[in-house]
Amino acid sequence: MTNHRRRQAFTLVELLVVIAIIGILIALLLPAVQAAREAARRSQCINNLKQLGIGAHLHLDAHGHLPYGGWFTNWTGDAERGFDVRQPGGWVFNILPFIEQGALHDLTKGHPYKTDPTPWVSFMSTPLPVMTCPSRRSAVPYPNKGWNFKNSPGPPLVARNDYCANGGEFVPGTNSNSVLTWWGGPSNYAQADAPGFRPPSYLRECNGATCQATTVQLRQISDGTSQTILYGEKYLNPDYYKTGDGCSDDQHMYIGWDPDIGRWVMSGGTYLMPTQDQPGFAACRRYGSAHPAQFHVVLCDGSARGITYSVPQLTMLRLNNRADGQPIDTESL
Repeated sequence: MTNHRRRQAFTLVELLVVIAIIGILIALLLPAVQAAREAARRSQCINNLKQLGIGAHLHLDAHGHLPYGGWFTNWTGDAERGFDVRQPGGWVFNILPFIEQGALHDLTKGHPYKTDPTPWVSFMSTPLPVMTCPSRRSAVPYPNKGWNFKNSPGPPLVARNDYCANGGEFVPGTNSNSVLTWWGGPSNYAQADAPGFRPPSYLRECNGATCQATTVQLRQISDGTSQTILYGEKYLNPDYYKTGDGCSDDQHMYIGWDPDIGRWVMSGGTYLMPTQDQPGFAACRRYGSAHPAQFHVVLCDGSARGITYSVPQLTMLRLNNRADGQPIDTESL
């Protein structure tokens, strides 16, 4: 008799066991892949802040002061008005030539917006990867929610930013310990250029690294450049990443002084605790990010680092005040 060897097949139980093992391996692998991707995005975010810090120091070398905050939210940066208090645009606009974006900065030169608005529309709608955290959103134009500006058109799409400047301890005009208040800027260029026209003197009491209508020189950072925040990530509600409906993220990044481009620690006696982005939480004017555990800043010496969301309030106040003379507990960061 001829012996026929019968081929064994998998039983149903064996097949189910193999499928279960594969499922477990995939479940273990996916978080590791996601963590690796977030680590890469976080590294890119820190590098963006380092580039902004380098740009700020190149601006300092060229003009003797850090990029300043501009006039007010209803003004757009103007390439024909220099880099000092005559400039209506804020720090994002002023830093452009020093982060290899000189052509974008000068795009509107020789083009009055009332007679030739096309370059202005192109300029205002041009995003920059260096101003965008990859953990949050892409560097693309986003909808303009109907805003118009005194010296520029209001295009349908505008560029937005994920990084803001240190405006000091207190949101202007909201704290009993501060005599600051919002200044709406001049009504027009003629008023700004009139002999003797100056911003209100109280604006000089801003104690951050970037101030409205007031330049900050390095010698004014008496606490030390390694003890003072220059730029940092800003909190955003994830529901409004792409819509422009969120507070402190509803205009464009080339405007004058506004919560879209500035950050503080206190508002009306309330601590603006740094916060990880949370759907449904419509907080404004505070530091934060899409990253777990910490947000990132670049200090005035150009070094970038992470700060935990649980950082003590006193530490944040001291990091935002350039000249309070108080030491900072680096272990609490």
